Amino acid sequence: MPTSAVALVALLVSAAPGYVYVRIVEVRRPRRRRTSLLELVDLVCVGAVGSAVGALVVLLAAPGWTALLPLEGLLKGSPYLTVHPWQAVWSGVLAFTISLVGAVSAGVVVARYGGTAVRHTPHPPLRRAVELTPPGHSLWLAVELTDGRLWEGKLLSMDGDRDVLGEGDLVLQWPLALTEPGGPRVRHRARFVAIPGPQIVLVYGSDLPPT
Repeated sequence: MPTSAVALVALLVSAAPGYVYVRIVEVRRPRRRRTSLLELVDLVCVGAVGSAVGALVVLLAAPGWTALLPLEGLLKGSPYLTVHPWQAVWSGVLAFTISLVGAVSAGVVVARYGGTAVRHTPHPPLRRAVELTPPGHSLWLAVELTDGRLWEGKLLSMDGDRDVLGEGDLVLQWPLALTEPGGPRVRHRARFVAIPGPQIVLVYGSDLPPT
């Protein structure tokens, strides 16, 4: 296999743990839109650390497990690997698995117990409230509009979660309730409602425990 192809495969494998970590944190926690550079830094750093930990564990386990590539064999390079190819294969698989497990564990821990998703940046009050929602809880919001209507529902997404949403926009999901000015509170049959930010006058809410 050409050297360039080997380098590309090694780069992709080492970056995989970082990608898994970034995706877990983004999916599990609301966070403001981030630049591609910051996402790349997370991916590279976590991928490098995860791959290094996986390789270190394999090297430490190799003396007691003949199926793994020992440090002496690694230092000898191609002459040793040609004779013992399966040691290299099993070592790579084990190191990759360990790095993935570590990335998944780190992502879950950060998403569940970490602080704010984006640090040292100004936060609108509602964004801050979302980030402080207890793990596993949903956020129930009541949103008063400029025309006097009051929408109630569980928060589905807000500005920064999806590119189609503008600054301050909210999307509430079922079960929904609508109160017209001077009218009664009625359940709404829609699955979700998108509320433009400029129409919002007041937002208040509470945490809903897991059901």
